[in-house]
Amino acid sequence: MDLVNRRAFLGKLALTTASLACARPLSASDRGGSPLNVRHEFRLNYAPCPGLFEPVVGPDLVDQIRYASDRGFRFWEDLALDTRPLELQKRIGRALATFEMQAGLVAAERTFDQVTFAGPDPEARQQVLARVEKAIATAKRIRSRHLAIVPGRAHPTLPLEKQKALTLELLRKCLALVEPEGLLLLLEPVDSQSQPGLFLSQVSQALELCQDLDHPSCQILFDVYHQQLAGGGLIRTLDQAWDHLGYLQLASVPDRLEPGLGEVHLQNVLAHLYQRGGDFILGMEHGRSLGGVVGVEALLRSYLELDQFPIRKHSRPGPVGGGTR
Repeated sequence: MDLVNRRAFLGKLALTTASLACARPLSASDRGGSPLNVRHEFRLNYAPCPGLFEPVVGPDLVDQIRYASDRGFRFWEDLALDTRPLELQKRIGRALATFEMQAGLVAAERTFDQVTFAGPDPEARQQVLARVEKAIATAKRIRSRHLAIVPGRAHPTLPLEKQKALTLELLRKCLALVEPEGLLLLLEPVDSQSQPGLFLSQVSQALELCQDLDHPSCQILFDVYHQQLAGGGLIRTLDQAWDHLGYLQLASVPDRLEPGLGEVHLQNVLAHLYQRGGDFILGMEHGRSLGGVVGVEALLRSYLELDQFPIRKHSRPGPVGGGTR
């Protein structure tokens, strides 16, 4: 997620949790017949993020992790983890271990307003490596295997091939840090509508970098929101990048809310992933469409419905009837 959308996303969470201050605790009768107090058996690896369940359990992140585990979620994603105090990171790591949950990605490099990978400035490039080293330490505290990188802005004057060569060079140095720790580096394309001017905006570009690097620790972070805005064709793009996919993030388009809203039929996308045997973490990187407890209930219902995607005998049946050439 780009910086602008990340701020909007966090803002939506803040707005939708504002009713917490005047909300009463949920009683057993309140919860009866709703998904709020039921453990669910999800087919796929959905990873909630901080704030989504706050109206039910409050702001404490460990309480939110416990609630997610009690609802049947086996993964947890925290995009702001690297900015949290060290002791809180350790608490989160212990909570994930206690509830037998797996940590999602750690944001290792997310500079959106500077040239980093695509430029020759030695100080900027050294700062990238320092941030990756810090992210490695963070990932180890919570037992995460994934470090996400947005490779900064495109250089305003350098030829594209020179920018690509510089990016590959710095990525190799990042991989040299990541590989000994058994971690994976995720390249995240961010669409040019959300954030104009970045070096990496298309999955096809990330795929080309992965192929050039030819390194098992280099993978692609496929954000459904960004790739729909970048041109759509989600299933086709997933298939093209399949051998280098490492992680997905889910959201409705264009509002970055829970599934079931907007223009993307996520059930079809996830059915395709499932039938191809994709066992990826699916980060729930979005806000809620409704505030308060009712918003949490709507979110849980949306994922229960999403997870009931149909299983077909063939992933891509051929066309039937007229209209073909």
